[in-house]
Amino acid sequence: MRASQYSRFGESSVLETVQLPAPARAKGEVLVENKAASITPLDYRVRKGEFFKYVQRFPKTPGCDFAGVVLETETGSKLKRGDRVFGFTSKGTHASQISVPEAHLASIPDGVSYEEAAAAASASVTAWQALDPDRLKPGQRLLIQAGTGGVGHVAIQLAKNAGAHVITTTSTRNIAFAQELGADEVIDYTSTDFVQQLRDKPVDLVVDMVGGADNGRNRQVVKRNGRFAHVFNCGYIKQGWGANFSSPMLEMRDVMYGLIVGGLHLGPKYSPVIAAPSSSLLERIGNLMATGKLKIHIDRAFPLDQARAAHDHLEHGRPRGKVILTM
Repeated sequence: MRASQYSRFGESSVLETVQLPAPARAKGEVLVENKAASITPLDYRVRKGEFFKYVQRFPKTPGCDFAGVVLETETGSKLKRGDRVFGFTSKGTHASQISVPEAHLASIPDGVSYEEAAAAASASVTAWQALDPDRLKPGQRLLIQAGTGGVGHVAIQLAKNAGAHVITTTSTRNIAFAQELGADEVIDYTSTDFVQQLRDKPVDLVVDMVGGADNGRNRQVVKRNGRFAHVFNCGYIKQGWGANFSSPMLEMRDVMYGLIVGGLHLGPKYSPVIAAPSSSLLERIGNLMATGKLKIHIDRAFPLDQARAAHDHLEHGRPRGKVILTM
């Protein structure tokens, strides 16, 4: 099989496309011929040594999202050879074959492409687990930070499907895109302070993909009986979370503050969000895509042997939606 790997930390130039033996399928796993995989900011930040630097093993294959065709399953599996599946896993997915736990994937519905499915997997599950859309009530006011990114553009659509009033932050160039996604109000963070804009009319829920210094500011715009969903992703890493393990205590202090204040009902409920694979949730997301209620925006697709360019585009190109690799 082919894979994108690196054997040392560094810029995108450390990535190499290599030939490897096909993976052996472990008990409870499904062997998949991978067709597409998304790239997340976590991929390039781990590659640069900004996250879990001292526990990485080389060579490393990046990636967590995938979409492909079943090659081999266990006897009694609900899946069979040739089925189209998608999901996400902790194993590196920037490879033409992967072996993943069956509990981490779901079938791709008719009408949904491999590229769309791969782009949707972890971003959609993260957005769903942050929003908890089954509990949203029509008319509730939500602030979704970074609403035109991979997770944010899904969160806007899920919230609108639930009847919420969606406010989002983005840059000037992405205002029209945020409006196309359904955002009711768009705050241009390059010219407007969201705290000043919303302090006198607080929201029921903030979903934040940025983290760091804005955590305290986010709490200023949430109702006391509201909720602050803090998504732990790569945007937070650049603020120090896990960066070379140099300042995790500062970040943990902020997490503990949120949990204590929320638990004592002295402020909004605090919900740390770390996406966990779920076949049932992936199935629901697939159905939303198949019926047109969720559209995954792919900013750009790169072939596997252009993984360097794909990483650079995600890191520096300010993409709208998702960046993917095709195998």
